[in-house]
Amino acid sequence: MTTLVTLEDAKRQGLVRYFTGEPCKHGHVAERYVNGRQCVVCDREWNKASRQPNAPKAARVAREPVMASASKAYGFSEPKPWEWDGGKRREPVLDMDRHPPVAVRHVGWRCCMRCAKPFFSEDVKALRICDGCKGASTANLG
Repeated sequence: MTTLVTLEDAKRQGLVRYFTGEPCKHGHVAERYVNGRQCVVCDREWNKASRQPNAPKAARVAREPVMASASKAYGFSEPKPWEWDGGKRREPVLDMDRHPPVAVRHVGWRCCMRCAKPFFSEDVKALRICDGCKGASTANLG
């Protein structure tokens, strides 16, 4: 029989698991992990189910190894420029070398802060002046 240990006592003693004697939401009376407070039996069942080939994708996705294939894209996935839409649409530029892909910046239409003309920005958060006005500002500094 496992002795009762509270979460606070387990943290103080540096233990990985604790046992309160209370059932989890699935009815298991078992030890729980200090990190995440998940029932050990529930965790074991989830891990077993996630290894099954017919398991739901939500259970498998965290356990699937990242495998390089010929169809996998590398580098950045940049969307092509589109027609002027009033500056409403923003599309992410994805870093395909990371799993899952991560948005590194967003592209879209902006209006130049200096001349108020629309231009397609390669980074809608950082680029706020069109190329024509940018060139004029550096010429005035010299």
